This record gives sequence, structure tokens and C-alpha cells, in this order.
Amino acid sequence: MRTTKRLAKRGASLIELLVVVTILALLFGIMLPAMSRSRSESQKLACINNQRQIMTVALEYSMADRHSILGPVHPLADQFTGEGISEYGGGPGTSPFTGWRQQFGPRTRPLNKIMYGDASFPIETEPGNAGVFKEYRCPGKDLGFQRIGFFLPHEVERPYFESNGTSYRMNNLNFSFSDTSLGIYARSHTAIPDTGSTIAFMEARAFQTLFTNDVNGTIGPLELTSYHDLLGHFVLSYADGHAAFVDMGNGTYYPARQQYNLMDRRGTWGQFDTFPEPPVPLQ
Repeated sequence: MRTTKRLAKRGASLIELLVVVTILALLFGIMLPAMSRSRSESQKLACINNQRQIMTVALEYSMADRHSILGPVHPLADQFTGEGISEYGGGPGTSPFTGWRQQFGPRTRPLNKIMYGDASFPIETEPGNAGVFKEYRCPGKDLGFQRIGFFLPHEVERPYFESNGTSYRMNNLNFSFSDTSLGIYARSHTAIPDTGSTIAFMEARAFQTLFTNDVNGTIGPLELTSYHDLLGHFVLSYADGHAAFVDMGNGTYYPARQQYNLMDRRGTWGQFDTFPEPPVPLQ
């Protein structure tokens, strides 16, 4: 009889334990998505703050420059065909023009000198080191360019920060290597008609939407996987200094206009080009 009672008690305890474990599992299942959303939101806010800091330094650079240039120009830019991509700031990278011991090493980049001083970071730092140049690293899922089209292998599906020393590409909109930038690169701050809508810096994949959008994309239409868990949405900073998380997916691009020889690139999120007129309403 006593044995039977002990077994019954053990059975009841086991059932109670299973009930507790089941409840805990249910609670964990409910809490996990919320925790994931909270982490993603925190990373997005940190990314926005990074771009605000970069824009603050870029504006400081423009005030000190005799031509009021907002998009910094490297002293050796005329020897480099990728103007404005990553020579402005950030760390070493695995791309051929971003190494420490080369002419575009981090110590030579204009914004680094303002943000960090001339010699406040280690002489030797491996590409992709997350412990340095934190302002230039997207804390989300920086996966570089998406695997489509003609983008270089060292920039595809691997951190742009590792490849170029920064997760954030400058707006150097052009249509061939011989074109003068239509973006902010090498442009006076006073020659940007609408600073509040003109993109200055952006997550790398935001630039890729130029080729994948459903209006004038040469590869698209394709909504790109986001670094911040929302398809087609990216963090951008603007020439007036503010930054935001915006939709650049399908249905957000405006048609290019003949008056600009089809070279304008605009949408509900703002504009890449620096032509004078404001964006037209989406048709």
C-alpha cells in the first residue's frame, strides 16, 4: 500500500513537472519572437545612429573645406576609379584599394582624421575586425551585396565592412566611370538643392536597388533581403544630417524624366541625384 502511494505521489510530481516544463516552453515560444524583434529594433536604431554620426563628421568636413565639399575627396582620388565608394572613412578591407599599407589605407581617409584623430587607432587591424571603426559597421546582418548581376565577388554575400572597411556606401551616383558624380561625392554642400531628401550615405544594398527596382532597374524587379529583418527596407542618411529606416522596395521608385536625360534616380524615400527640382509624385 505504501509503495503504491509513493508511486502515486511520484507520478503526480512527474505530471506537475511536465506541466511546468510545458508552460515554460510555451512562454519561451511566445517570448522568443518578441526578444528577436527587440534585438532587431535595437540594431536598426544603432545603425541609424552610426549614419547620423558619420553625417555629423561629413558636415564638419564640409565646413572646413574651402569648396564646402560634403562628400569627402581623398587626396589621391584621381588615381582611383571607384571614387566615393569607401575612401572617405572606415577600416581596412579585403578589396584591393582598402588595405592598410596601400594608398587608400584608413589613416589616409578624410573622415577618419576628424572622427578618430590622426593616430588614435591601431597600426595593424585585420579586415572586418568588429572592435574598431564601430561607427562604420552596421550592427545588423551586413551581408554585402546580394548575389545578383555583375557585382564583384569580394562584395557579394559577405560583410561589406570586411570587404571595404565600412558597411555604408557614399552616394556617388554615376552611369559610367567617366561620369562626374551626380550624388554628393565631390559636391559642395551649397550645390545640393534639397539636402533633406538627397541621400548621402546608405547601407550597401540600398545602392543595389538602383539595379533591382521595378521601374528603371537593369536587373529587377527584385526586393532585396534587408540587413534589418524587413524586406526591401534600409537605413539611409541625408545631406541635411538626418537618418531614417525607409522602404526602397517595389512601388517606391519614380520613373526617370526626359528633362534630366533619364539620369535622375528618385522615389518616395528621396533622391540619389542632385538635380534642382524636387521629386514628382509617384504615378
